[in-house]
Amino acid sequence: MLGQVQASFRLYDARASCLTYLANSGVPDHILARWAGHANVKTTKTWCVKPDVEDLRPAAEAWGGLASAATPSREKL
Repeated sequence: MLGQVQASFRLYDARASCLTYLANSGVPDHILARWAGHANVKTTKTWCVKPDVEDLRPAAEAWGGLASAATPSREKL
C-alpha cells in the first residue's frame, strides 16, 4: 500500500556498530579484523570502526572555541 513503509533490518546493518562497540571495549584490532573477515586490520579500522561521541568531543570543543572567539566589528559605510 502507498504510504506504508516496511522496515527491514539485516544483521549486516549492525556490523559497524557491533565492531565499534567491541573496539571501544578493548578488543584487539587483529581480533576485530578476523571477526569481520578482513585480511587487513586497516580495512576494518577504516570501514567498520566508527568514532563515538567521546572521540568527537575534542573536535566539537575546537569548533565551539572558534564560534565564541571575538571577531572585529566592521564600521558601517
